[in-house]
Amino acid sequence: MEPEAVADLYGRAAVACVASRCGESFGYAAAEPMAMERCVVALNVGAVTELLSGDRGYLATAPTSEALRNALEDALADPAGRVGRAAAGARFADEHFTIERAGEAYRRIYAAAD
Repeated sequence: MEPEAVADLYGRAAVACVASRCGESFGYAAAEPMAMERCVVALNVGAVTELLSGDRGYLATAPTSEALRNALEDALADPAGRVGRAAAGARFADEHFTIERAGEAYRRIYAAAD
């Protein structure tokens, strides 16, 4: 899918749902909509738990379809909360996921290894 089409989908979405039960080490599926200021609802597994902590999204209380459904219902019933959490997620993404931030982090790692 072209980047423009992905951006269009996120732009029309009320939430982005990350239903992965895999303990991903980073969580690109959550980071991308966060960077586009979309509210993320996800299962509480892997790195997604850290990405969405601090009210940067909605986490299911357990890694089950029922818990995910409940988190989605909570998010959809709370338009103001979605907007606030999406904004918090976008700020977090801007602080941590930009090319400049990643470059700085790699530079520090390489300098420490030298």
